[in-house]
Amino acid sequence: MIEQRFISRRSWVHAYACLVLLVGWTLPGGAVASHWQTYVGEATDLDSGEWRYRERHWVQYAPSLSQRLVVYECADGRPFARKWLDYRRSPLAPDFVLQDQGQGTVEGAILTTQRASSFRLEADGSTRVHVLPNDAVDLIDAGFDVWIASRWGDLIDGEAQRVPLLIPSRGESYEFAVQRREVSADTPTGHVLLQARLANWFGFWLPKIEVTYRQTDRWLTRFEGPTNLRGADNRPLNVRIDFPELPKDASAKDWTDAFTQPLRTCQRPS
Repeated sequence: MIEQRFISRRSWVHAYACLVLLVGWTLPGGAVASHWQTYVGEATDLDSGEWRYRERHWVQYAPSLSQRLVVYECADGRPFARKWLDYRRSPLAPDFVLQDQGQGTVEGAILTTQRASSFRLEADGSTRVHVLPNDAVDLIDAGFDVWIASRWGDLIDGEAQRVPLLIPSRGESYEFAVQRREVSADTPTGHVLLQARLANWFGFWLPKIEVTYRQTDRWLTRFEGPTNLRGADNRPLNVRIDFPELPKDASAKDWTDAFTQPLRTCQRPS
């Protein structure tokens, strides 16, 4: 359980370690029949077209979707950030913790049977912790992809869908309208474009999220929009992430190595 006094007594490094323990993460073991997959995404800036970072995903199925680990790398391959998601409590609202060594920040969300807590720990030691009733949180972070799979038929038919998505740094959920749109002329055939915008009158003027899926296997080939990584100006990076290849088999050791690899600060575009 996250409480303001818990965070304020510890450095963000210790808080991060304790938060991982609180949500029940353990290194993969042999007690549960599991298999792992891995794949890579390449992120470029939507405005400048410059390469931003590489993200490596490791996904555990035990036997259904269980955990996800994302390691963010600079151009030289050194990891500067890591995000861990636990779907075991809820596939739509997974617990997650994101540590960005480059920014010196930690943020995330934890959902329990009684309440949901979102938090952000800044490099200067300041903290923001928000507590909500658990029934006020329907969707968190990569639970969005699971939600799309659950509404796939309606979305493919062009029906607009609405869903509240928790924004951890703001401590509340915002309703998004999601609908199928026409793909661009350079998109390969057999792909579907879905667009998500804030479902209010000024949502049209704010950054949108667009996700492109291959229709035959629902593989996410591209993401466009703001992420929960931030630039030097402390604003969310607005990027295009391409996932050109299908997942490959991985192992528990690959997962453990990725999780325990030390994060380092490296030079990134501002």
